[in-house]
Amino acid sequence: MVLENDRRGTEESDDEGTAVDDSAETKEIKRTQDRMFTAFNLTCSLVPGFKKAIDAPEATTDPKFVRRICNQLDSGANQGRNDDVSRAKLSIAEWLNARPNPPSPPLQGSQRIGRGFTSDVTGRLLCPIQLDWDNSHVRSFPSELLLRDDYDAIFTGF
Repeated sequence: MVLENDRRGTEESDDEGTAVDDSAETKEIKRTQDRMFTAFNLTCSLVPGFKKAIDAPEATTDPKFVRRICNQLDSGANQGRNDDVSRAKLSIAEWLNARPNPPSPPLQGSQRIGRGFTSDVTGRLLCPIQLDWDNSHVRSFPSELLLRDDYDAIFTGF
C-alpha cells in the first residue's frame, strides 16, 4: 500500500505525453493499483498514527520497522475479529433461546456444547439450502459432507 502511494506521487509528475494502453491486462493492473491506493488511504484515516509511522525515516531503511507495523495491524485486526465472534456467539445463543421453539437444553452463550449439526435448531440453520434438514438421510451425514460444494454429486436421487 505504501509503495502504491509513493508510485502514485511520482506518476502524477510523469503523466505528460505518455501513450494510453487500454488492454485488459493494463486495466486489471490499474484496478488493483486503485484498490491498493484506496486501502492505503483508508488505513491512514482509520488507524491513529499509521501515516506518521510509515513516514518515519526508519520505515524506508529498516525492514524490521515495517514488519513491526504490519504485525501490530494484524494483531489489532485479529483481536477485532475475536471480539466480534465472541459477541456473535452470545447474541446467537440468546436469539435462538428466545425463539418460539428454543433448543433443549438451551444454548449456553459461552460454550460450544450442543451446537452445530448435533442440535436440531442450529443444524437446521447451518444446513445448505439445497438440502432438506427434515430428511433423516441428510441428517445422518457427517458435517464435513454437508459443508461441501458438490452437493449434487453426493445427494443425487433425493
